[in-house]
Amino acid sequence: MNLNPNPLVKIGMEYIPLNQNNMLNKISLLWADDEIELLKSHILFLKEKKINVTAVSSGEEAIQILGGKKYDIVLLDQLMTGIDGIETLKKIKKINPSIPIIMITKNEDEWMMNEAIASQISDYLIKPVNPNQILSSCKRILSSQRIQEEKIVKDFLSIYKELDNEISKVKNISEWMKLIEEVIDWEIQLDKINNLSVEYFIMDLKQRLNDNFTKFFEEKYTKLLSENIFPNKFLDTEIKPLLNSGDKVALIVLDCLRYDQAKLLSNDLFEHFNVQIHPTLSLVPTTTEFSRNSIFSGLLPNQIENSFPNEWQDMKSDLSKLNSYENFFLKSYCKSNINNKVSIFYDKVTNLKYGNKLNEKIKNYRNVDLISVVVNFIDILGHASVDSTAVKEIIPNDKSYRKEVRNWFLNSWLFDMIMKFKLDNRKIIITSDHGNTLIKKSVIVKADKNTSSGLRYKTGRNLSINPKYGFSFKNPDKYFLPKTNQNQNYIIAKSNYYFIYPNDFNYYKKNFENTYQHGGISVDEVVLPVIKLL
Repeated sequence: MNLNPNPLVKIGMEYIPLNQNNMLNKISLLWADDEIELLKSHILFLKEKKINVTAVSSGEEAIQILGGKKYDIVLLDQLMTGIDGIETLKKIKKINPSIPIIMITKNEDEWMMNEAIASQISDYLIKPVNPNQILSSCKRILSSQRIQEEKIVKDFLSIYKELDNEISKVKNISEWMKLIEEVIDWEIQLDKINNLSVEYFIMDLKQRLNDNFTKFFEEKYTKLLSENIFPNKFLDTEIKPLLNSGDKVALIVLDCLRYDQAKLLSNDLFEHFNVQIHPTLSLVPTTTEFSRNSIFSGLLPNQIENSFPNEWQDMKSDLSKLNSYENFFLKSYCKSNINNKVSIFYDKVTNLKYGNKLNEKIKNYRNVDLISVVVNFIDILGHASVDSTAVKEIIPNDKSYRKEVRNWFLNSWLFDMIMKFKLDNRKIIITSDHGNTLIKKSVIVKADKNTSSGLRYKTGRNLSINPKYGFSFKNPDKYFLPKTNQNQNYIIAKSNYYFIYPNDFNYYKKNFENTYQHGGISVDEVVLPVIKLL
């Protein structure tokens, strides 16, 4: 595909210039050396060559500065006092895994350089170093980075039209899964570059994908429920075969883990495991109440109500009990579908303190056949955008949300626990009950006081909604949902719409718009991951 220097891309009704050479004219360099005062002539030379140098005298200072400011490249002295160069490098990579780092050292010892290379340095220079060597290394690294970024953009533009056309041609759920995965892969690839035009481009493609998938899913949902791609079939397809083969299994349910986030996490896990990831689907409404209970019971919601009427009534009597029977459901499933000899340990983690405690004692359950852990952090992070301005600023969009989920995971007690499972030769399966989406457009609905309070779905009496914004149904049994009264119906939000009442319009718009919510139908709420670490 031939590209103009600054091609125009149509985004909605506007044409935006797509600048592929989005590199800064002036390189920003952070240089940490405990003898930095002796290197003023080097710094002056680099500044004359359009390299903006920030000089610090310790690894601690470098780490602190990088926490609040972006740099193109970092230069580290290996033998600094305090935190040395290797340790500084590792801490910097936790802050920004992709930042290029050049190591300067007196030591040509093989162990030291292997350690540095293993910690992902981009280049190393042996003392004494002249400023031309530094300049050459910076240009080489950033030139390579620019070439990689340009290739990503060109490859994306070359396939964009094909992807866009494919959206209107998809005929079945398998084709949808394949297309959604491909678009999400491009989202993650484009996260690596800083080009606003390309970001608008992929967002526009994702929106059309979302709109068309939502229409398909609404029309085909009841027929799709017979396929083995929903939470009620998860234990049958993913856990039962492993247990029947004599494997010990760890089932980790990350509440609200989206498929795009899971793809990013799986990229990090490839270093340690044979990773297999594939998409599956959430139930509608896309909530913990329905989907996660379905995962652990192997049943659809109204089947749970019919099979366990006492437990169901207890769950519905108190919102805090909606998922209080997961352990009971799991044991009941194993007893009925595998055998009584399967030993099970189940736990749920809602905060850091308890997660650390569980990680410490997990060794006590090495002989248990099935360890199941539910983790609520990602869901809590998404909902925190409602109450916390700081969180709202940290995750204003999907790109930043993916980044924060990855940062948490790689530095969490959970990652450490997963590595312990590996040492025990335990098969590890990670999945989710639902995703979420950034809500942006309000829709006014009228309802009585007995209507549920959700922003993305509501259930009550005589509810209606414009088909453009959501879909409604008055026969919950057809959708395998519980029915509490004769006139009960559901309305489910599509795309990025959310439901509000006329008398609370300003309050809800101020507090909930541009926050992450779930319960409706969108790619990011419905399409879920199954990650196998084997």
